[in-house]
Amino acid sequence: MNGMNTNQQVNGRSSATTAKAADSVHETSLYQNLATIQYPPAWYYFGSVKELSRGPVSKQLVGKSLVGFLTESGKPGVLSDRCAHMGSQLAGGRVVGETLQCSLHHWQFGTDGCCTHIPATDNIPSFARQANYSAVIRDGSVYFFNGPKPDFPLPFFDSLSPDDLVAAEPFVETVQCPWYMLGANAVDTQHFSIAHDRTLLQLPEVDYPDPLAHRTVCHFKIAGDSIGDRLTKYFGGGTVRLQITDWCSTMVFAHATLARTESFGMLSIVPITPDRTLVHGTIMARASAGSFQRRLLDPLRAAVRRLLIRNFLRSDIDRLSGTNYSPHSFIEIDAQFADYFQWLMRVSERINSGNKT
Repeated sequence: MNGMNTNQQVNGRSSATTAKAADSVHETSLYQNLATIQYPPAWYYFGSVKELSRGPVSKQLVGKSLVGFLTESGKPGVLSDRCAHMGSQLAGGRVVGETLQCSLHHWQFGTDGCCTHIPATDNIPSFARQANYSAVIRDGSVYFFNGPKPDFPLPFFDSLSPDDLVAAEPFVETVQCPWYMLGANAVDTQHFSIAHDRTLLQLPEVDYPDPLAHRTVCHFKIAGDSIGDRLTKYFGGGTVRLQITDWCSTMVFAHATLARTESFGMLSIVPITPDRTLVHGTIMARASAGSFQRRLLDPLRAAVRRLLIRNFLRSDIDRLSGTNYSPHSFIEIDAQFADYFQWLMRVSERINSGNKT
């Protein structure tokens, strides 16, 4: 390698490109963009099907008061929570057929936000509608798009469908930092070495499979000696190829491939406030072909992965607490951050231009 180890190569790449990347970030209004565009139009986790099956649920997410519900046929709906009539909370109402009925005057709203019935009149005024957010169900969870109309479908792993994988019970964590710092943490190769005892074997590969997606591929040696690391090396192998695909910094898909096994993790990053973020995680294993294995062994395999990966991720929560983006504190090795935030700036420009790429 021309007398230069991998870490030196990373630093060398930084000396040639990071200064340019960091200067480019300095020259943009990215810092102001991230401060003002707190909740991009993208897909977010709302709640579980189990939770919504008990009745309408009110939540404060992405700077809005929202209500989620399931119609009698099981269709998910997410609307603004305050009734267009007099502002009563719709979460205090109930589901009637394919509508959500307000508890105050029994106005009924469909999942599209349109009022379909007013007991006191047959004339439904034009203002009788709620802001509505497209919602879908995946693996027992309800996701919604924070915008007037989804301009991309709910993402998933490359070349796979949900039926190809078996999901463990999801988990939820709350992190005291802005939403975009979670996505940036996933491309921080320095922290993999410091926090997770992973040795970078070659330069990360970065590409953009879609204007709204940032993909990083890293190759690591598992250098740690914790119980989790020893189990991983014994059953999986000593090196890992980690592919992380990030959609709008709100949906992150991690695919880890080892010599004898692989794991899949899907994270939904949901801003609660500008400095507080909810992370909903689903860990998955590849589904077996046989029905017996799929029913009994696959859930166990997914559960073991969930235990190991959740412990792996938890170590980042305290480290990320209080972090924020500051282009003026970048150093040479922070090239991956400069690249990531430049991409996020392009995403924010698409947001400013009306959700167009």
